[in-house]
Amino acid sequence: MDITLKKIKVVDEFSEETIAFTADVIINRVKAGIARNHGRGGNTMVTSYNEQGVKLIRAAEKWVKNQKDDDGRSFDSLGDYVDDLLSPHLKSLDQKDYLNTIKKLEERNILFGPPFGEIFNLTLKYPISLIQASPNGVERLAEVIRKDILPQLTDGAVILNGNLLESIKEKFDAALFFKPPITSKQKSPRKRISEDPGRQHRKKS
Repeated sequence: MDITLKKIKVVDEFSEETIAFTADVIINRVKAGIARNHGRGGNTMVTSYNEQGVKLIRAAEKWVKNQKDDDGRSFDSLGDYVDDLLSPHLKSLDQKDYLNTIKKLEERNILFGPPFGEIFNLTLKYPISLIQASPNGVERLAEVIRKDILPQLTDGAVILNGNLLESIKEKFDAALFFKPPITSKQKSPRKRISEDPGRQHRKKS
């Protein structure tokens, strides 16, 4: 049996204990029904669009109970199976949000942290584009990275900026720089700049 989701709509403002979403449930290439979760901790429910959908959903409910997820866990219901299908979409949304955050902040900050984890920063006095275009700007920025950022790259942390010139990057090990996925596909928390006192958040000229 083939079960997929289409027209997925996630509503963050209603997502409290669970993810609030709706999605069309396609069973054997037929739009059988709609999956809903109101975000308040209840199970995901699937309701049919028509009589054909009723039959397909009943068959799917039986079928999914003989399936297992990637961790070998059995599914309790079609709604449970739908939640598993939704995970790649949610991961994609989180990754897109994370990359947009980097894009928004990287001009005035050197950003670092574990990929798709917390984002730490060192704020610069001037935009990176101006520093890199200025006389000796590449050397100055490289020295800031060497002195203030490299000592903090522990536990898998890397430099997250995508706006650093190659002439700066080539002065360091390439593994120290974040490589965004070509394609991105749970509700994990939206990551923003951390206020962890164990990390430095200083202004640098």
